[in-house]
Amino acid sequence: MSHLLESHRLLEGIDSTSLRFKPKTDEPIETMLALSRHLRALNRIEVIELRKRLNDKLSFKLMYLSVLAAEKSLNSSPLGWLHAAVAAHALEGMRMDYRENYLRLADIAHAARKAGVSEARLLEPFNEQLDDNERGLLWRGLAHGNGRKIEIQDGIHRFAEAHR
Repeated sequence: MSHLLESHRLLEGIDSTSLRFKPKTDEPIETMLALSRHLRALNRIEVIELRKRLNDKLSFKLMYLSVLAAEKSLNSSPLGWLHAAVAAHALEGMRMDYRENYLRLADIAHAARKAGVSEARLLEPFNEQLDDNERGLLWRGLAHGNGRKIEIQDGIHRFAEAHR
C-alpha cells in the first residue's frame, strides 16, 4: 500500500477515535507514530492532499496526540516519539490559530530538551513536507516554549495537568 493511502487510512482511524478523555491504551499514539513514519515518505504535494482531510476537530486531535507522544518520549525511546509529536504539527500545517500549536509545541520542546534532542533534529525528517513559512512557525514554537512541569505518577513521567 502506498504511503499516501496508508496515511489516509491512519488519519481516518485517528478521526474515528474518541479522545474526549485520555486514552486508556497507547493505541492512538501508536497510530500517530505509524502515521509519522508514512508522513516522512510523502512529498509536499501529497502532504497538501492529506491536509484536505483535516477539519478543526481532527486538527485538535492531532495536537492532543502530539502532547501524548511527547509525554511518551519522557519514558521510552525519545526520538521516535518526539518525531511523532512533531509530525502531528507538520501535518496540521499550523492551519489552526498558531497559538494552539505553540501551547503543544512548548511541551514537545521541553521533552526534547530533557532527552537532549535539538529543534533542528526534530524538524529534519519533515524538511521536504514543509514550506519555509511552516518550518519557521514550527521552529519558533519549539525554540521559545518552556512546557509544563513534569510529574512522576506511579513511576511514569507525565506533564502536569493545566490548572483552570
